[in-house]
Amino acid sequence: MTDDLRGIKILLVEDQYLIAQYLEFCLEELGAQIIGPCATVQQAIAHIEKGGVDCAILDISVLDGKIYPAAALLDERGVPYIFLTGYDADDIPVQFRSHMVCDKNVHITILIRHLCNALGR
Repeated sequence: MTDDLRGIKILLVEDQYLIAQYLEFCLEELGAQIIGPCATVQQAIAHIEKGGVDCAILDISVLDGKIYPAAALLDERGVPYIFLTGYDADDIPVQFRSHMVCDKNVHITILIRHLCNALGR
């Protein structure tokens, strides 16, 4: 496994500005290209529909509702993603429970490790 994310296009969906900026900085330091950050489901869906998303980090509750329509679209397209949320894994609908759920307090190195696992790295 490698923490090298060079060239990986990551859709970042997070409506808390400071968290989004921190994640964007950390992921770009590893070479990732950030799509977003998006603060709404509609922004996320628009980016997914454009294509070019390699993976995603999704907050569950964003400004315009729950992220599940975007997650379903990612599933349809075979794009891996992880949830970064304050929700418990048990609160996530059954159809999305196969995806990693990280608490927003997770250390960045653990989040990156889970992201790399989702990418098969």
